[in-house]
Amino acid sequence: MQVTFGKYVGKSSQFLVLKEPGYIRWALGQSANGPMAKLQAEAKRHIHDFDAKPFKAVCAECKQPAVRATAYQNNTDLVAWCANCDPYSLGANSGKLTVLTTWSQALRHVEFTCANRKGDQAAIIKELGRLKGAPARLGDVQAVSFLP
Repeated sequence: MQVTFGKYVGKSSQFLVLKEPGYIRWALGQSANGPMAKLQAEAKRHIHDFDAKPFKAVCAECKQPAVRATAYQNNTDLVAWCANCDPYSLGANSGKLTVLTTWSQALRHVEFTCANRKGDQAAIIKELGRLKGAPARLGDVQAVSFLP
């Protein structure tokens, strides 16, 4: 869906979910009718599709397929892990990691451990998307391809 209102006129809803997650989070909290309601419905669908995508990355430890990622507090760098490897048994600082698999978990991590910085919101979604197979350079065309 192409946005038909506001500062993102002409951008796809997929692009906004992946590149402007703060805006999407804000939009989802608005009362909606008309075009905003359509954007909300599309964004929810894209977020669901994003969350359902399997990880394409491999585990940082054993190189098996990853099923989750972790991030330290106040950091958006993600490390991918398989179902069997435990980052804490491998030396991670106890209680300092957030486990992430979904769009909302990533944004909550930024909200609660990174002072909710807008740039960190975009960075962590980009990184989680990359671990799930999104291209590193993401424009409208690539976003629509990744989240049809």
